[in-house]
Amino acid sequence: MKWNVLRFDLDNTPFSPEKAFQKAILFCFSELMSRWECERGKLPLIESNKWFHVFKNNSNRIWQAFEQGEMDGTTYRRLRYCELLKRAGRRSI
Repeated sequence: MKWNVLRFDLDNTPFSPEKAFQKAILFCFSELMSRWECERGKLPLIESNKWFHVFKNNSNRIWQAFEQGEMDGTTYRRLRYCELLKRAGRRSI
């Protein structure tokens, strides 16, 4: 393949990975809310923007342990949700 132009984004202006991450996680949040409502008739007492903020902080806080091999990917994904659920007053999904 021949390239005539190579473009890259130095300052995340046209594409923000952080915004894409937030959009994906908020989509997951809405799916979980629907599942909790259908399966248990209860909704967690947390708004989506607060949910994302707590989720992002949990993810950032435990990322280093994952990156250094102290936990596997499954444990990392579960732990960041478990911490979030504790803040929302739930014990499990």
